[in-house]
Amino acid sequence: MNNAVNSLAVSGTNLYAGGSFTTAGGGAASRVAMWNGTTWSALGSGTDGAVTGLVVDGTDLYAGGSFLTAGGMPANRIAKWNGSSWSTLGDGLNGVGAAMAILGGDLIAGGSFTTAGEVGANSSRGGTRARRSGNPSTSPPAPRAA
Repeated sequence: MNNAVNSLAVSGTNLYAGGSFTTAGGGAASRVAMWNGTTWSALGSGTDGAVTGLVVDGTDLYAGGSFLTAGGMPANRIAKWNGSSWSTLGDGLNGVGAAMAILGGDLIAGGSFTTAGEVGANSSRGGTRARRSGNPSTSPPAPRAA
């Protein structure tokens, strides 16, 4: 990595890294990459800004950060990688998505934002959190206020 790694997530034998880097293992990898135990690979064209939070749910990887695009598509600081392409989550976040978790089938996002999609988000201990109900693997909307 040629710059900072801010977040790591594991799925089976794959390790995902997100950060401010633009190369991984000597190859191009725009701020997010996967290590399969042997080599690093890019996740499509990656993101246009830093990735600060990652979480895996089944075969999907969710990323949060300061980026506005993922895979060349508008993403507004939160996006999903399904193993072959990036997709947006509703209208995204209006500020940085710094931490991510899956809890009881909900995608939880924490960071410095006040709306998730079109819904207000709750402040808690100096940060902000939002959640999206339902199965994150099949539900396309952005996280909703917790």
